[in-house]
Parts: sequence; C-alpha cells; structure tokens
Amino acid sequence: MLPLDSFSAMNESRIAELRRAKGWTQERLAQESGITVRTIQRLEAGNDASLESISLVAKALDVQVGELFQSVQTPHFSQAVEGLESRTRAEQE
Repeated sequence: MLPLDSFSAMNESRIAELRRAKGWTQERLAQESGITVRTIQRLEAGNDASLESISLVAKALDVQVGELFQSVQTPHFSQAVEGLESRTRAEQE
C-alpha cells in the first residue's frame, strides 16, 4: 500500500469541471467534502494534494477517484488511485 503522500500536478485535474456540472461553488464542494476552500482551489489549480483529500472530493462528487483526472502521468499516482478505489469498494461492501 502506498502512503497518502502528496502527488504531482502532472496529473491533470477535472475537479472544477465535475464541480460545475453539479452546479456547485468551490465553497459548496468544500462543505460537502469536509476540506477547506483553499484546498479545493489548490486542487483545481493542479497543485499537489494528499490522496485523502482527493478521496474526499471524489466521494462528495460521487465519482471514482480516477475520474477526477483526465490523465494520470505518474505511475506511483496511478497505483495509489487504483489501490484507493479498491479499498473504497471493499469498505462499501
């Protein structure tokens, strides 16, 4: 299992697009996900984030973690996303 480290902005985020599709403001996404507005702003700008923050945003948007990104260019990040999605599915079962 990979640690919940920060991951590089090389992974292009779709968070703003998904948030707008729901008609949500950054403030609403922050409220729904339980993280700060500043973290949402950093995520949408493509800055580094923890997998924990990314997971909370995915849950709030009702999507799989991998759907938050247009492309995953960092192999370690890809493995971490797959592992996180597997753990989330197992917890839901």
